[in-house]
Amino acid sequence: MTQSETIILAVISGIVSYSVVFLCLEVFKKILVPWYQSTIYQGQVISGVWLCENDKLGQSVTIELTQSAYKIRGIATVTLVGEESKRRNSAEPTRVFHIEGFILGKTVQLNLRMKRRDRIGMACLLMELIEDGRKMKGVVSYYSTMESRILPMEETYQLQGNN
Repeated sequence: MTQSETIILAVISGIVSYSVVFLCLEVFKKILVPWYQSTIYQGQVISGVWLCENDKLGQSVTIELTQSAYKIRGIATVTLVGEESKRRNSAEPTRVFHIEGFILGKTVQLNLRMKRRDRIGMACLLMELIEDGRKMKGVVSYYSTMESRILPMEETYQLQGNN
């Protein structure tokens, strides 16, 4: 075997070795760790569809959450309703947000960011599970596009269906 063949074989072996190690690490991080966390997780499960009717802002908020141990992901849909939707005729009647967050005991933290990257919109929810765990009550801090500033508001969410 010539010196150049040995070098080429060594480079190919290095690339293959790196690919195998990288693939094993990804499987470990993306499959085995979440499975293990879900298996040993003993806390409250809040996966499902949650609804909040906010008469003050004239909007309905639906959040669809999926949970893996303490990590939460989902989608929030904010829809203007009633007189508020007529008053804000220049605004989009429906806005969609990505959700990322976590649960620790009875406390839920959710961060929402607008799905459309060409729009400004974000909110942070700090909620507490109340009653039998099918209600969340807490404070939402959000960026008001109508007032161009950050505002706080109390909200209550109700879990929908037979979860």
